[in-house]
Amino acid sequence: VWSWLWVVFMVAVASGVMVRRMPDAPRAWIPASIAVAVSTGIGLAVVFGFGVIPYRPISVVVIAGITIGNALPHGVLAAKQVVAQARDNPGTIEALLASGFDRGGVVRFLAPESSRMALIPQIERTKVVGLIALPGAMTGLLLAGVDPVDAVVIQLLVMYLVLGAAAITIIVMVISVTRAAITPRLQIADWVKAGS
Repeated sequence: VWSWLWVVFMVAVASGVMVRRMPDAPRAWIPASIAVAVSTGIGLAVVFGFGVIPYRPISVVVIAGITIGNALPHGVLAAKQVVAQARDNPGTIEALLASGFDRGGVVRFLAPESSRMALIPQIERTKVVGLIALPGAMTGLLLAGVDPVDAVVIQLLVMYLVLGAAAITIIVMVISVTRAAITPRLQIADWVKAGS
């Protein structure tokens, strides 16, 4: 119970930090909380649901910490990408709205580029693991005398867990902040105009 309470506390703290780091994105508390909670929940479900590692309270805290710690910067980066894109291209948004796009249509048009830009750093990091970078989990296990194959398997788990958490967080943040750039009356939000 204490380990799960600690995970909830970590999600709340990470959401608060995300909101403070992206002041230009309005009403970001709800999507930030959803992004961190969903990515953490999926990560825990995959790791323990498939029996990748044994379920223990300390494992719950460690896996949640890895997931949350990596979801946080990617969520902030995604929100900042959307804010920059909206403020740099208000004419594009107006043209889409004038062409009959609703909020969902504008999101489908603008979200892929912001998502791609926010996800590129993590994809590049994942590509070079083991070739250039020797991450902490694998290095620590090797120094502790664990079989190298087991160390690599654990590191692969960690890297794909991080990539999955980043992708989920980025998708949630990009969609929610892009939707927030357009009012329910299908006009550009004031916060977009203020920074343009």
